[in-house]
Amino acid sequence: MPNISKEKGVIMARKKKEQGDFYDTAFGKCEKREEFESHELYLYSEKNPLEFYESIECVIRNNRQLAKMGENMSFSDINFIYNGVHAIAGGNPARNIHIKNCTFKFIGGSVWSKEKKIRFGNAVECWNIAENVTVENCVFDDIYDSAVTHQGGKTCKPAKNFIIKNNVFKKCGMAAYEQRDLMPLYAEFFGNICENAGEGFSRLGEEMPRSSEIWPQPIGHHIFLWRINNPTENGGIKIGNNVFGDAIFGKAIYSIIDGESRKQLIIGKNEYKGRFIE
Repeated sequence: MPNISKEKGVIMARKKKEQGDFYDTAFGKCEKREEFESHELYLYSEKNPLEFYESIECVIRNNRQLAKMGENMSFSDINFIYNGVHAIAGGNPARNIHIKNCTFKFIGGSVWSKEKKIRFGNAVECWNIAENVTVENCVFDDIYDSAVTHQGGKTCKPAKNFIIKNNVFKKCGMAAYEQRDLMPLYAEFFGNICENAGEGFSRLGEEMPRSSEIWPQPIGHHIFLWRINNPTENGGIKIGNNVFGDAIFGKAIYSIIDGESRKQLIIGKNEYKGRFIE
């Protein structure tokens, strides 16, 4: 390929540019995190690459996710595959996020605790603040932990307008939807198809129930609610019009939350076609 150099943010070619020539600022870098903070990829194309190519595959090196969410972002018609930690994650805040028509496959499996022999990894993870987040018409297939989750630390706030609708969830090791730490102000899990919870590559080398923070309680549910010790004023989750298939090591809906928070769940018009633990 031509010898391409970067000068003041502009790609300059010292000989004729050709379709597909590229320059990656991470070439020759090592594993030090600071060397990737300003990572940039430049591609030469005669026209919009989305119009020139039938498909585009991009393999990136990142510390925790394939794509980092923030505010006022849309992810559409993208395949997120093969990442040991998360696919789309971050935020703090994650605000005005729309994720639609995407595919997530083989996400997670990195080591969370070597001592406890616990791994982790979610497809879509909103951390601390999640407002006006919609995940729709996506396919999640073989996710180590949870497909979609809101969770956080000491500065975590109740999710507001957290919408998960019309998706297909297959073989999610922990859950299709995991809500942790706080009951949302408003969340909705609606019109989804959930199949084979707890199955997939997350079971490799494991004896069920899988190693987890709540072991020996089961892991592998379609909806998993936990670490919620108090209700949220005027809060709640609507769970309706879903099809729940097999979760043979878990439940369709499994909660480790206090009784008052459980009263804020509105569950109805779901179809249960699978096998679940007794």
